[in-house]
Parts: sequence; C-alpha cells; structure tokens
Amino acid sequence: MTALARLAEPPRLQDTRRGAVLELSLTQPVPWRVFTLDAPPRLVLDFSELDFTGLDGAALAEGAARVTSLRHGLWQPGWTRMVLELAEPMVVDQAGVQTAGADT
Repeated sequence: MTALARLAEPPRLQDTRRGAVLELSLTQPVPWRVFTLDAPPRLVLDFSELDFTGLDGAALAEGAARVTSLRHGLWQPGWTRMVLELAEPMVVDQAGVQTAGADT
C-alpha cells in the first residue's frame, strides 16, 4: 500500500471525566471522517490512505479504560480504518484537523 500520510508520532489516547480523547499526528493532512456505531458501541475513523505501520492498537487501547480494544487496517482501496471498541456508548464532542505551520 502506498499511503499519502503516516503517523508522525505515536498516537495518544486517554480517558477524561466525560469520555476519552484520541490525538493523531500525521505527516500531512488527508481526507477523513468519523462516526459512531452501536451494538457494540464503536468509534470509527476513516482516512484516505493513512499508513498505520508500527501502531500497536492493543497497547494504545490500554491507555484508556473507556476503550476496550482498537484495531486498524485497509478498509477498501484507497481508505484505511481505525475502530475503537467502547466500554459504553459515547458521542463525538469535537473532531478536527490542525496543520502545523499553515497560514490562517
């Protein structure tokens, strides 16, 4: 797979009082989307060709009790997916992209 972007540094996942926070630092911005699913509760993130090489999903999930497991991989040609299994239903409170050094 030839990815447009890679993980620039290890992702961060931690519990908060109201839920959990996941921070991903990428080598460049890519198209993405986020949504939740039920039965079981999951958070799904799709990225246009993000290379997850070196990411240990099980180790990352250990950092947050509200996330019971994390898996990632190719979803369909040109798209990769990250799925976080949640300990309880949650909603996405905030999602966005910040590009370092970009003029605003």
